[in-house]
Amino acid sequence: MLHILFILAISSYSQILYSESFTGNSFTTSEEWVISGENLIYSDCGSVRLFGGYDAFARHTSATKLFQLPPHHTVLITLEFWKIDSWDNEKFFIYLDQILGFQDIYGHEGNSNCGQASGEAIVQININQPHNFQSLFILMTSNLDQNPSDESWGIRNFQLYIYPCPSGCQTCVSTDLREDCIIWNSIEQSLLGVDFNTFNLDGWTIDQGYKLTSNCLSIPMIGGYLLTGENSYILKTINLSAHSQIKIQFRFMFLDSWNAKNAYLYIDNNLIWTETYDFNNRQIQDLCGWIFDDKPFNDQITMAHTGSSITLKFTTNLNQGLQNESFGIRDIQIFIACLFGSSFNQACGTICGNGVIEQYEECDDGNIYSFDGCFNCQYSCVEGCSNCINGICFECSIGWSFDTNFNTCTPIVDDERYSIWEECDDLLNFEICQNGKFIAPSNCISYQFGICFKCQVNYELINNKCEAICQNQAIVNDIECVDNNLYALDRCHQCAYDLNEGCKFQQNGICIQCLNGWKLDMATHICTPICGDHILEGPEECDIIINTKNQFGCKQCYFHCQYECTDCQFGICHDCISGWILKNQQCESICGDNQIQFIDECDDMNTIRFDGCHNCRNDCQKECSYCFKGVCLNCIYGWYLTAYFTCEFECGDSQIALISQEECDDSNNMQLDGCFGCKLECCRYCTECIYGICQDCQYTFTLIEQNCVPVCGDGLVSVEFEQCDDMNRIPYDGCYNCNYQCRQFCKLCIQGVCYDQCELGYYQVDNVCYPICGDGIIVEEEECDDQNDDKSDGCFNCFFFCPNHCDICAQGKCKVCEQGYELNKSQNECQTFCGNGLVSIEEECDDMNQKDGDGCSSQCTIEPNYICKNYLYSFTQCIYVRYPKFKASLIRQDYSIQYVSLHFDQQVKIIENKNFSDQIQLNLIGVDLELYNITLMIVQEAQQYCTFVEYTVAIQINSTLLSKPILEVILKEQLYNENEAPLINQIDRVQLNLPKYVVDKKKQSAQVLKNVGTNIMKSIGGMGILLLLLGHSFRGIIEILQQQSYLRFINVVFPINLFIYFESSNIITVQPLLDFFHFNSVVLNLMNTEFVESKEKFYFYEIDASILFNIQAQIFLSLGVIFIYVGCIILIQKFISMQDLHYFYCGITVAQFFVKIQNACFMIKRQCEKVGLIQFFITNCWDLLFMSFLQISSQSFTSIKSAASIILGYLILYACAIVISNYFFKDTKYTSLSRYNIKKMDILLIFKKFLFVGVLVLFQRNQQIQSILLAFVSNCSLIYLILFKSRENKVDYFNQIIMEASVFVFCSTVALYWDLMQKSFDYNNQILLGWFHISMLLLVLVINLGLQLYIILMKLKRSLIKKMQKLQHQDSVQQKDPIPQYQIKQIVEFKK
Repeated sequence: MLHILFILAISSYSQILYSESFTGNSFTTSEEWVISGENLIYSDCGSVRLFGGYDAFARHTSATKLFQLPPHHTVLITLEFWKIDSWDNEKFFIYLDQILGFQDIYGHEGNSNCGQASGEAIVQININQPHNFQSLFILMTSNLDQNPSDESWGIRNFQLYIYPCPSGCQTCVSTDLREDCIIWNSIEQSLLGVDFNTFNLDGWTIDQGYKLTSNCLSIPMIGGYLLTGENSYILKTINLSAHSQIKIQFRFMFLDSWNAKNAYLYIDNNLIWTETYDFNNRQIQDLCGWIFDDKPFNDQITMAHTGSSITLKFTTNLNQGLQNESFGIRDIQIFIACLFGSSFNQACGTICGNGVIEQYEECDDGNIYSFDGCFNCQYSCVEGCSNCINGICFECSIGWSFDTNFNTCTPIVDDERYSIWEECDDLLNFEICQNGKFIAPSNCISYQFGICFKCQVNYELINNKCEAICQNQAIVNDIECVDNNLYALDRCHQCAYDLNEGCKFQQNGICIQCLNGWKLDMATHICTPICGDHILEGPEECDIIINTKNQFGCKQCYFHCQYECTDCQFGICHDCISGWILKNQQCESICGDNQIQFIDECDDMNTIRFDGCHNCRNDCQKECSYCFKGVCLNCIYGWYLTAYFTCEFECGDSQIALISQEECDDSNNMQLDGCFGCKLECCRYCTECIYGICQDCQYTFTLIEQNCVPVCGDGLVSVEFEQCDDMNRIPYDGCYNCNYQCRQFCKLCIQGVCYDQCELGYYQVDNVCYPICGDGIIVEEEECDDQNDDKSDGCFNCFFFCPNHCDICAQGKCKVCEQGYELNKSQNECQTFCGNGLVSIEEECDDMNQKDGDGCSSQCTIEPNYICKNYLYSFTQCIYVRYPKFKASLIRQDYSIQYVSLHFDQQVKIIENKNFSDQIQLNLIGVDLELYNITLMIVQEAQQYCTFVEYTVAIQINSTLLSKPILEVILKEQLYNENEAPLINQIDRVQLNLPKYVVDKKKQSAQVLKNVGTNIMKSIGGMGILLLLLGHSFRGIIEILQQQSYLRFINVVFPINLFIYFESSNIITVQPLLDFFHFNSVVLNLMNTEFVESKEKFYFYEIDASILFNIQAQIFLSLGVIFIYVGCIILIQKFISMQDLHYFYCGITVAQFFVKIQNACFMIKRQCEKVGLIQFFITNCWDLLFMSFLQISSQSFTSIKSAASIILGYLILYACAIVISNYFFKDTKYTSLSRYNIKKMDILLIFKKFLFVGVLVLFQRNQQIQSILLAFVSNCSLIYLILFKSRENKVDYFNQIIMEASVFVFCSTVALYWDLMQKSFDYNNQILLGWFHISMLLLVLVINLGLQLYIILMKLKRSLIKKMQKLQHQDSVQQKDPIPQYQIKQIVEFKK
């Protein structure tokens, strides 16, 4: 059906939908699109599914697809583009082949539907582009530079429409009419596939490259990356039919870093097309290969052309390797102008009459007969039909009858008149006509239109009738013979003897003599032609030489071809068997197929000459001058034939063998005579000789005018010609003019060494004369000789020597000293002394005195806390500046980790631009490196400007120690203050506390107890909810859980096992409910709260001190209570408005359930109106008091928001005080003191919480006072409970007692964790005490869990007893009155 619609769309010449993708919300694949650089294939933005989308398509992601299209002139592309999240003015691109079809810039605009808060922009993109190529390559990408979680893109509803060519056109442009484009007929289509697995070369060849195909992303091609490039050609020759004009379409692939290089297309060796491409490394169109953009370039050429074939050759002027730049081609189409068929409405290229319906033919019956339903490939009426549709007849002409079964016309043959459709009439031509068709006359075997051409045996055709043979002879009784035929020359004709063929005389039908050219066979008396007499007689088809051009076409006077011929006509072969080819009308075997056939002598499957077989003929070596069937019988000049029929040459035979390696031949073995070993010889010492010309000499010789000669002064000694070579012409230096030479006047010189005795003032060492320094004799090599080693006298080591710190010196005598020194001429010394006001090298300062305490000491050194400046040619000036000091101090210990602060008492800086933290050396003195880990944390790094530099060191010791360890800090780099004063110290030490180390087994035990506590708390919470549903209060449960959770904030360092256990209290929170309803995000957006840092233990637990943040849970609970209260009121109103009968629509059980719900709603409403507010306050007072005290103690009035937060905290505390005072001073009469105590218990609990939380928060900085006051508050509460027994329920009373007792014991013993107790109560004892505290707190939880279980069981027991009693009562009532009127009455009365 889709195919039919496609054809109808083409015929209508309008746009059609060719392809669509990603149109629904259920796709899970890329739908044949090729993607790269993706994180995901698809994503969902709300209810919409995108191809790509959030966290899927981003940096370096591209989506491509190659389409094969029918003939068309324009494409239309529509899609929905989604820009997602924070695009920073970045672009989205769509390329159609090499053309940029769309690009646009996007920023942060849009609404947030998915992804981050930056928003999405949805854009409908429409691209209308002229296009008439066989394939279309679409590339979609962007220039994003971030991860997909920050910015991404996607598409959906992709649709590709095409505008087809007019009917019958195989190529067109948008302005073409059918008569403009119908003339172009496709003659060549190659390299068009889109599936790489089926893509092949299609007859194209590659020269100077790899003859392979490649796949560039989704584009198959011939050649490509690492296959074709520099000096490569891709070519093909195509045969063409007659034409005058040609149109060529192709796609050229530019790959990688083309730097302004050209691509060329040669047609029949003429340059027709060139294109220049310069690469782009932006990675937008990077399809394959390196990171540069690639370009799939389409082009079309129309040109005049009349040749019978065409050769296309693609090449380039690339000059780099295949890994840098390459190319490929595909989509080759060639069109030529074609001739029309028999009617104008036929498309080019169709053949009417081939039996195949092509393009716009209506029919094709494979013949040219008319009136058979199809004529000229168009429907026509059958014979005799006057009205037909699509070849089917519905009405016949006059003289025809209509057959309704087969819709055919049958002629009426006996109406005594001719019809144009009849051959004859049965009545008018009764002898030769039947059913309007001619029939054979009597005794006729061959006829046409009723006329006989051949009669049966024994009949002869006479006057268009077949008459019996020998009829006349039978009458006269003169029959000589009967052969039952009328053939002549067969011995018997017309019943009389006759000559047979070739016979001259016969007797009684027997030949006795033959004609010339015939010979008589005496056995058969038959004349046969003489074969070979050059006369063609009788049945002979040929005769040798005379009637044929060669003897191979005639054999025994009959035409004959060779055995391998399959189509022989008149002795001429027109086709051969497989493996043979037709050449000059003869079949010859195919040379090179590794088969020896016919005249083949050999076949080595190559065309190499002189390898024994060439062109399937035996061959000899190239030096052979006469070769017979592969055997050499004679050789060329200079070569002789061996016994093995091979040609060899011999050096020394005075003959220079042709095409050999001989260069000469002087018939001797003498060297240096110009020829040696049949090679031209060069001069002596030549190392590389080519045809008698020297190219290089031995190492010590130089080539000069074809002679190797030694060169004096080149530093190389030629042994036979030189004694030495010192590369100079200096005399008396041991070698002169490449001969040994000693010093002047030397008497005994051996190889450049003088063996004479030395002159006065010299001594001899190893035959060398050296001057004697210190002998008082000044020789040529000496400046002076004072016979001593004193440097201060102006002569040292026989050379003039200036004293130290001398600035100007002449012949060892100092004239001027350096700054800070004075010249003592008598001693020839530059002297200095402290206090002269001149700063010398040995001094740091000199203030013209020798006093201490003025910045420059008596030793001319700079004193501490002074900055001194030395002036040129003047004394030093010093000012007092306090030096900065480095200090290391222990700030805190968190279990196994201790923290040390490294700080300075002044702002300091570093001179060089480097990381000062790398110059800090840290180690524990006397502790093995494997037992501790040290981490340096930067608070403020040292800069090249003054700042308060600070670092924090975290030390974790993984072992127990007997003594307190000492941390040593060494600063390897100096720091300075703003006055350039250095640190007064670069080393400091600090004593650490004993490590609180616990083995892993104990940690695991604490973790197990923590998990036990967590599970018990969850169980207690679940049972509390169950008790609430059963009508029992669970406020006592909340009290135990909340009070235990606040014990962890006591400001002491708990042992690690107790610290792990306290982590179980993290589950006591409503945060999961807040996260489920997204309540935090809503309130934070409304209040815009900031984090307020808390102090001491709260800082360790990262508690936010902001009351605006902490009050969110209370706001959420308040809204929940209000919701329940309003819901109860609505239900009560609904029940009141219901009629009595409505209760019983679903039965009595449902009615009873409605009554229970109404009763529960009334109870909740009364409780909320009566004591709802105070009960809510009592239940949440732990959290309200805690957040209020925490806010007041952690922030000052720095802003309006902070002031409002503190005021809110005071208001909550004030409200708490009002409630307490109202309870205490309310004038209420009670029947007894115990009743009074019970009623006052709630307010006393609030008061106790007020004191407990206040002490816990306000006394965080003093652990001793905090612990004592908490124990005192717990003790008072416990005494009050014991004395006044202020609980009605014994279970609640017992629960309250154990809770207060456990808190009192905990707060009383927590003093053993104080810092000052560490010496007398070590860490191991603290671990033991921690196990005790864990056990005690767990015991309280277990007892509370048991009590809750007991209450539940008692509730269930009472409920079961009550249920049984009720059932017994109902049974007794039903026996008296079977109609249960009582329940109905009770329900109706309750409603009223």
